[in-house]
Amino acid sequence: MATKGKKVDLFKEMSLLGKQVHMALDAAARSEELQDIKSELGKSFKTIRGKIGDAVQSAKESERGRVIGKQVKKMVSAGKEQGLEAGKDLKKRLADSLRELGGHLARVSDKLKKR
Repeated sequence: MATKGKKVDLFKEMSLLGKQVHMALDAAARSEELQDIKSELGKSFKTIRGKIGDAVQSAKESERGRVIGKQVKKMVSAGKEQGLEAGKDLKKRLADSLRELGGHLARVSDKLKKR
């Protein structure tokens, strides 16, 4: 911190703060406690991934799962079709808007040139 009468170098102060934050984060990242947490999270995610995979496989093999899968496929297909139509409409509207904007800009440009 600068004292009364001394010139404050804001960039130097910001640089020092940045270095201090970097050192603190680096120390935290290297801490044994954080490494233990990282390891524990990795194990937990592997367990969760296995359970989800088993549940998905069971669902695929069940009759109800197959019915739901067919319904999902129908919904995705319908969504794709609707998405394509909406995309075409959006593209047309965007092109029309850009043409209109271009016309306005051309008129403004002409007015400015006449001045």
